[in-house]
Amino acid sequence: MLVHYTTLGELFAYDLEPAMLRRCLRNTLAAAAASGIYDAAYLLPTAGINPNTTATFTGEGERFALTRENQEKKGDKENGERSRSPVGRTLRLVCRPCSFQAIQDGFLAHGGETPPRPHVRCHVVVCAWALSYLVRKEWGRGVWRAAVDAVIGEFIQLLDTSRSEAAVVIIETLGNGSETPTRHTVLGDHLESKFGFERSWVRTDYIFGNMEEAMHLCRFFFGGDRMKDKFEVVEDDNRPGKVVLKECTGIWTLWKPKTSL
Repeated sequence: MLVHYTTLGELFAYDLEPAMLRRCLRNTLAAAAASGIYDAAYLLPTAGINPNTTATFTGEGERFALTRENQEKKGDKENGERSRSPVGRTLRLVCRPCSFQAIQDGFLAHGGETPPRPHVRCHVVVCAWALSYLVRKEWGRGVWRAAVDAVIGEFIQLLDTSRSEAAVVIIETLGNGSETPTRHTVLGDHLESKFGFERSWVRTDYIFGNMEEAMHLCRFFFGGDRMKDKFEVVEDDNRPGKVVLKECTGIWTLWKPKTSL
């Protein structure tokens, strides 16, 4: 995404347990630095969300410097007649721990800081493979719709429609082991009927080098061996075949129009 959408300058990433997310963002920034698009890329320090304390970012964090090869690539792009790469771009990623309860309690409005500092407005807000956990958590108490509505409401309030359209995007699984969606979600129905989200879906298959790798990683990610019967071995030029776990992923998008002056 950072390579294809070069106007992106800041990315805020939130997760209840940010350690693994931070590792992913390091890989993301390394790829961005190697793309030849940005002058500099930073991963800013993780900050807390305790409203009773002041949480600020210190320094410029972890910098991913451009190598000589990256700089030459960037120069070639800037000098190209067809290049659309921005000149002098700096990319900053922020990784912070945050729960859905914190969002419902107004974290995006006060920034988790005292005095309150509202979150910067965003052109796109993405919640991926997470909202269904909130539904599951609140299902027994029968308040999942209210919890989802509160979170979506906060996302919508965060959108910046001053210069262009803006969107909230929700991503959830639609089932494994099939070429077409097999899972029907009450969450998806609610997003569509309550807020007007539009659904699309894509294939997001997992591809492993061998069965041992497939079993190990899926046992870690999905728990147990429940995906074992859904693995498919794909032969390739008489060599040991790759192992594929098919997956369909739903994408719900809510667009908000540009604000009229």
